Amino acid sequence: MKYVRKELQELDLLNNFLFGSVLTHPVYGPRLGRILLEKMLQRKVGELTVTPQKIMYGNDTNLHGICLDVQLEEALDGITVYDIETERDSRLKSVKALPRRARFYHAKMTSRGLKAGAKYGALINEIIIFITPFYPFGLKRMLYTVKNGCVEEPEMPYEDGALTLFFYTKGTVGIPSEEIRQLLTYMEDSSEENVTSEFLEEIHGMVEHVKHDEEVSVKYMRLWREAEEIREEALEEGRSQGIQAFVLDSIEENVSKERIIAKLVKIFALSVDEAEVYYNKYSV
Repeated sequence: MKYVRKELQELDLLNNFLFGSVLTHPVYGPRLGRILLEKMLQRKVGELTVTPQKIMYGNDTNLHGICLDVQLEEALDGITVYDIETERDSRLKSVKALPRRARFYHAKMTSRGLKAGAKYGALINEIIIFITPFYPFGLKRMLYTVKNGCVEEPEMPYEDGALTLFFYTKGTVGIPSEEIRQLLTYMEDSSEENVTSEFLEEIHGMVEHVKHDEEVSVKYMRLWREAEEIREEALEEGRSQGIQAFVLDSIEENVSKERIIAKLVKIFALSVDEAEVYYNKYSV
């Protein structure tokens, strides 16, 4: 399968690369982070520190780590750490796993948020935000606010400092505000036509500046080439495994060497010499 590369100018803010590039820009990053958080949380946000793509490894080599798209840290009435994830993977398995993914992200962030000997009350607050262009839970709500609580006493205060927000860009139910609706529409389609307010005009200016940044363009091309090489290697590995399985199965069925080579040429579009090399490699 050949993937079609989008030009940098065609990307929108739901694209991980563009989103990360703008949010970690030394000039625009903190400002964009403040706008996003203040609109989504509908409150003022304190001074922000932006950390680009943060990798948290497992405690052992056989344990899963995580790669946070962009992490923001706010120092206001105690430290609050925000992780913003733009998510386009709408495959059923990935969508169903979103709650468990959020749980794992919280666990990894929590494990790094308390120094040895510190009291549990000093644990940082964590807010993870997912922004998706697909139904995250099969419903039409624009915002899903998820936090721990007591099943028997849902009104009982239970503040553990962890909060997860899921924003659905096309949501039509429970729209928190017109500004959030406009913001999500722009993030899914970051074109001038969707610049419908002053704050979006400011964001659009940041996005356009980053899209025309030569360093960002070079980095995008390099990442695409690396991704393409990985895809090609994976396809070649899969093809080789298919050829190996075909050769071994054919030998087991007592198919002659000449017949196997002829089938390899026809089925896998190989030359006779290539087919013979594969046969000799896998028939040993």
